[in-house]
Amino acid sequence: MPCYEERIISVEFKAGNSAVLLKAIDSLGYNHTVQGNTVSINQGSIVIDLAKGTAVFADYYQASVNKLKQAYSREAIKVAAKKFAWATKTQGNNITVNKVKW
Repeated sequence: MPCYEERIISVEFKAGNSAVLLKAIDSLGYNHTVQGNTVSINQGSIVIDLAKGTAVFADYYQASVNKLKQAYSREAIKVAAKKFAWATKTQGNNITVNKVKW
């Protein structure tokens, strides 16, 4: 493949809660803009269409998309735990959720 060509990848990225997605993006320190159902990250390097449930990016951003998926999962766990008044403890990439005793 010539050096001036860029492979574009489209993967499934179903973020059910856009507020949680934006928290995940912020937790990674990525810049983003929101236009309707589309979230553009790092000046269009990664574009997530919330309505279609897809992310489109150049193949060399795959690691960033994987980090974003992990961050989204962490934030979703935190939101669910808060909703049910559970305690969370984060250690590295692991989150422990405990039901608070009455």
